[in-house]
Amino acid sequence: MYFWVKTCAIADPKLKTTEEDVSSEAANTDGDDVKIKFYLTMFLLLLLSPLSVYFVNAGVMKSCRAEPKLPFWMVIIGSCLLFEIIACAFIGYRNFLNHRNNSKCPSEGANGYRPAFLIILRISVRLSIFGLSIVGFLWSCSVVSQESDCSDFIIWPSFILSFMILLLSTFAFIYYSCVLCCTILDYFEEEDKLEK
Repeated sequence: MYFWVKTCAIADPKLKTTEEDVSSEAANTDGDDVKIKFYLTMFLLLLLSPLSVYFVNAGVMKSCRAEPKLPFWMVIIGSCLLFEIIACAFIGYRNFLNHRNNSKCPSEGANGYRPAFLIILRISVRLSIFGLSIVGFLWSCSVVSQESDCSDFIIWPSFILSFMILLLSTFAFIYYSCVLCCTILDYFEEEDKLEK
């Protein structure tokens, strides 16, 4: 596991020399990578936006007598997902505009659009989505496990979405924990080499 994470491109990217850096900047003056990343992000966000709208509408229109809090949960999680989609689209669009403007004036640095308030708000929303997915998973499991008077438009989407969020969050937590451990181990290996 350590070897896999260490050799992964995200955990241990190869350092570029100054000649490679200059040649890659010269080859990518028109910003094709940034355009492709921007258009792919917008495409994925457009695919995900009907999901959040569905959750808000289903929570308002449908009822679940077995678990009356589940439709309200759907409205809240749908609103949080919609906010996350809008924030990602806004930040992606601003980064795209900054890159396009900086390619015209290369003397300015391109750090990207990352306001502190929006970052804190997005982290809070993501933590809320994670916490809500735990609650939604427990509520939907209690309704799924018994024969109840609850709409299938509420039970199964709630169960599947909360399960997928928990599964992806678990994988992300395991991955970043491994990356952190590998980074710490590499740091101690470099310290040992410097001492010798």
